[in-house]
Amino acid sequence: MDLMSSIEYFYIGEPTYLSDHVPISVILKCNICHTERKSHKNFTQLGVKYRWENTSRDKMIEVLGENFIKQQIRDFEDSQFEQTFSGIDKATSDIKNIFESLANKSCKIVRYKKYKQKILNRKPWVDHEVRDLKKTIKAKGAKLRREPFNLELKCNFFTHAKKLKK
Repeated sequence: MDLMSSIEYFYIGEPTYLSDHVPISVILKCNICHTERKSHKNFTQLGVKYRWENTSRDKMIEVLGENFIKQQIRDFEDSQFEQTFSGIDKATSDIKNIFESLANKSCKIVRYKKYKQKILNRKPWVDHEVRDLKKTIKAKGAKLRREPFNLELKCNFFTHAKKLKK
């Protein structure tokens, strides 16, 4: 089975002037009937984010010429996947591994700083009712902004706001 003939749709999105990320969309043909159901439990995105740089195109061409990647693609093309959910999971994990190995070798990995969580120093002699009440009012206000016509939320929000004014 030729992999290129099974690609129904491949699109590289346009970059915006504010971002250096470009979406890539791939749709593969398969002989499986699709039935609507909620998202699969094992479905995950790539664990790492990658950034496409000016040199990434040349690196991608170089990586596609390597024997290891060619062998991975050949193995994917030659394998016969079952037409069950486990077969689909195996096919998606195989293609995900191919994309990950390509991205690892050709794109820059984006790393984010981990922010330290602020340690709350609650003193036993201080009354924290006002701070806790403000926190609940803020949370209820956020819910009210999401659902402005919910009368129960409005009533609940305003009763807590009255308590704060006292």
